[in-house]
Amino acid sequence: MDAERQFDEVCQAMAVPSFYPHPVRTVVRRDTHISVVFLTGDWVYKLKKPVDFAFLDFRSLAARQHFCLQEVRLNQRFSDDIYLGVVAICRDSSGRFSLNGPGCVVEYAVKMRQLTDSWCLKERLKQGLATRSEMKRLGHFLAAFHQAE
Repeated sequence: MDAERQFDEVCQAMAVPSFYPHPVRTVVRRDTHISVVFLTGDWVYKLKKPVDFAFLDFRSLAARQHFCLQEVRLNQRFSDDIYLGVVAICRDSSGRFSLNGPGCVVEYAVKMRQLTDSWCLKERLKQGLATRSEMKRLGHFLAAFHQAE
């Protein structure tokens, strides 16, 4: 089976609340050009799409696993209580998908704690809640962080 078709099947499975090993009322899917994110209430699962652009190549499962691990490693520096780890998505012999379940690993996802939209900088800016002094502090923090790298 080609990677794109299998990826679509994984996404279809993850769109169903009963897929998850924890209670989920609704699943919201959000797509970017390189990722698919599933919001489940308490947890977020982010998949890397099997795409190839000039600046990245996620076509192989190994590459998607590597970059999921890198995303967690890099982002835990700022938010270790948000980025929880990488989970395997498996397919059993009957074709059923599950998180960290039996069968072969067919995909990987970054697992994160779900925050409310009010935590998003875009929302804080829309609501006028991100002050000029907060933005300056954020800029200084990021500049100092990158200078130390």
